[in-house]
Amino acid sequence: MSECIQESENSSKDWLKRVQWAFLQMVPITYLKSILDEKVLNVQNQEELYGLLFRDSYVVKYPLSQSYRYKVVKLLVSVAENCREEVFEPLLEIVLNSISVKDKFVREESHLTYGHINCDRICTTRIIYPSNEVGLMPWEAGHFLAEYALANPSLFKEKRILELGSGIGLTGLTIAAQCSPEEILMTDHNDEVIANLRYNVRINEEEGHVDHDLIKVACLDWLEGLSLQQNHFDVVMAADCVYDPDSVPALVKLVKTCLSVAKPDSKAIFATSRRNMKTFELFKNVMNEASFEWRDESEKVTHLKTLFSPSCSVMLNRNPKREDIKLYVAKLRGD
Repeated sequence: MSECIQESENSSKDWLKRVQWAFLQMVPITYLKSILDEKVLNVQNQEELYGLLFRDSYVVKYPLSQSYRYKVVKLLVSVAENCREEVFEPLLEIVLNSISVKDKFVREESHLTYGHINCDRICTTRIIYPSNEVGLMPWEAGHFLAEYALANPSLFKEKRILELGSGIGLTGLTIAAQCSPEEILMTDHNDEVIANLRYNVRINEEEGHVDHDLIKVACLDWLEGLSLQQNHFDVVMAADCVYDPDSVPALVKLVKTCLSVAKPDSKAIFATSRRNMKTFELFKNVMNEASFEWRDESEKVTHLKTLFSPSCSVMLNRNPKREDIKLYVAKLRGD
């Protein structure tokens, strides 16, 4: 009997943890509901979820957007009512307090916290949406490259890494937290994106997710390039940077320049969503003309079973099929 009770308690704890991780990553409400439906949402479960989702010290410090929290609490109330269970009163209070402001959600900040169910938090990033600046939002290929790094940490261990188009910093922060690099230089071009990127690096340092001084942040115009005499990188990486055909030649040229002054075994890693096939083919043609050779490593990510997934964030509402995200490891011919 005691073994049955222990198994039931472990099952409930696992379920609560799955709900919390899904919430922290702002999964679509339909996905969150599918997890909630696995249990009867009685008052005790509601109370525990209330504490995990709305009163946990980390969530209070790094809050999700008000609009998402409102949708989640409405879902909890709805699921409880459908189970014919009494609704935990503090949940109703959140709904009532949110009604007066729910139509005022325009441009919001939100913190997304990433990690696997069975391990501690990997990193937290602030996003700002809706925004005309792409670097303030998460993108599918950034998640994809982060997953690839988690599955292949040796490629980044003790390496000096340059990230182009870092955006919110998800990929670089994941590598810094989990793959033991020597250092990472994270770059972007827009001033607001750089300010947000610095903030994301700082909070992850403060929370102990990444070591202090492991990550540097710099503004980088691809047309101007880096001071390469002082910056030799083992890995140059870029996620979801192949979307504007006008910028593709500058991107490839910069990567080639970086690798041409680096060690012979240095490499570039590109992760990209194939939204426009003409742009994607242009990228491959320019890479070929620049004397790159590459191998497709996409399948090494496709079969990973993790919540760290493009299909699991409400912010990634473009939601391409996994097979439409490609990841290439490239090097200069003759290396």
